Amino acid sequence: MKELLTFPTDELFQENQVYLTISLDTELASINSDKNRIKLDQLIKKAEQIGNENYGAELTAKLVKQAKEFQKDADFQEIGGNNLVLYITPDETYYYLLTRPIDNGVTVSERPNLSAVIENFQYVATYHLLVLSREKMRLFVGQQERLTEVDMSSDADAPVDVATALGEEYTQTSMNAEGSVFHGQSDASAEKEIDLENYFRIVDKYIYENYSKNTHYPLVLFALTENVAEFRRISKNKYLSDYPIEASPVQLSDNDIQERAAKQVNYVAEVRHSELMERFKETTPQFKLESQYNDLAFSSLQGRIDYLLIQKGLEVTGTIDDEGQYVPSPKDDYLSRLIWNTLHAKGKVYLLDADKMPEGIQIAAVLRY
Repeated sequence: MKELLTFPTDELFQENQVYLTISLDTELASINSDKNRIKLDQLIKKAEQIGNENYGAELTAKLVKQAKEFQKDADFQEIGGNNLVLYITPDETYYYLLTRPIDNGVTVSERPNLSAVIENFQYVATYHLLVLSREKMRLFVGQQERLTEVDMSSDADAPVDVATALGEEYTQTSMNAEGSVFHGQSDASAEKEIDLENYFRIVDKYIYENYSKNTHYPLVLFALTENVAEFRRISKNKYLSDYPIEASPVQLSDNDIQERAAKQVNYVAEVRHSELMERFKETTPQFKLESQYNDLAFSSLQGRIDYLLIQKGLEVTGTIDDEGQYVPSPKDDYLSRLIWNTLHAKGKVYLLDADKMPEGIQIAAVLRY
């Protein structure tokens, strides 16, 4: 059982594999834990029926066994309030905890159904939030509005506060500052600024070496405007985001921090959506496809789609054959295969409300130049 934090990821593109995909819109609060477990049980029973009809009892039994083990071991009290998507193979269970609404659903197919996850990652991927003041720091992992603090309590080298980071050097500076009546106020102020710069350098190096370098997550800075400017000046972290939260984090509760992060996520999503629509508008017609199911299918198989826009709720039955042709079929989900092909070829997919789509368009692709 493995939680996935990035999207898309290699676990979703395994060859010669059958995936059971279950999406569950969970209900908030611990009193609904049993209700969520019952809803999952109903979806597993539906999956068993679909699997037996299409892939036989032996393979389906392996998928159902994995699903039931997750159901038995999962902490639904913790999951409550985060929507759940399971990607189950005969040997492993992968899952996402998502903040955006999803529909309950089940599919059993050679490819996972990725639609439920896309909206949660299409504008803002998983990120690190560095909450920083002159005296201390905290680090969170963010997925949309969901924040989880990184526990550094077991790492003696973690620069959780300026005293820990600077050690004796900070102690000596503090002693000098206390005697500033003799040395002059300007001397003490200069020493504090040196401490600040040294502390920020240590934090920057520590975060990059222990987190950013390994995860490649964007690093969003939450700090006062002047501290944002100073940290950006000295930072060597290439993952530092261009969208900081410029406010004092001092004395804020975890809920306050989460609310500010959620506002910033929504702001960044709006900015990136506007940029996306402007790019689409400026793209010349020879690099666009609209509702041309055969051309879209072939381009997806050839890896030529740069990004795909799909109106939420659009349904297109059919599939895509090995030659990249659209094949009408009443029971197959053409869009699911189109999405998988596009993401597998490192393209982007956006699922948008009707009022967020280009006017008069339900599906369109922009091709790579």
